[in-house]
Amino acid sequence: MATTVTKVLLSSSNNGTGTKVVRTVTPGTLIHTATNGDYNAMDEVVLYAVNTSAAAVTLTIEFAGAVVPDNLIIVAIPGYSGQVTVVNRLLITAGLTIAARCSAANVVQIYGYVHRLSTI
Repeated sequence: MATTVTKVLLSSSNNGTGTKVVRTVTPGTLIHTATNGDYNAMDEVVLYAVNTSAAAVTLTIEFAGAVVPDNLIIVAIPGYSGQVTVVNRLLITAGLTIAARCSAANVVQIYGYVHRLSTI
């Protein structure tokens, strides 16, 4: 068996641009929908947050759901910060989603990419 790796944009991104986190409650703003394959196809996800406000915020990543606390990644993002790594190479598959919510609306952008892994 061979594994192929393809770098793809987040499903919410237009041409590599960031996705603004507009939601402050569950469900969060959709960031990415994983490949809908079986375990022979997975997405390895990297996400960065950029806070454009002077105030620190709390960012919550709902990784494959919003079950508290099992699927939540909670990160404090300092004011005027750029490219804070919030997800580093976690795997997701089966069409599951990644969403984000923030303690303040419209001040955080999520950037990133996916390594799509396929076994053939």
